[in-house]
Amino acid sequence: MDENELLAAGLRGDQDHFKAIVERYYALAMALAMNILGNRPDAEDVCQDVFIRVFRNLAKFDSRRNFKSKEKAELPSFSIT
Repeated sequence: MDENELLAAGLRGDQDHFKAIVERYYALAMALAMNILGNRPDAEDVCQDVFIRVFRNLAKFDSRRNFKSKEKAELPSFSIT
């Protein structure tokens, strides 16, 4: 399944297809978070929070954009308190 099909299934509430999105992009998100935060526990927390945020906001996603670009945009703007 391509990225847009997975996202469309996620929009319909299909958690299995959204899980496929997470599995596809987790390593990239984790590498970016580790680079920014420098430690694994915080990076894992941020990745989890980012994917939850993405799932909750799938309806706002512009399918003309690349999902990978959206994911990268989410991480740096996410603050840890």
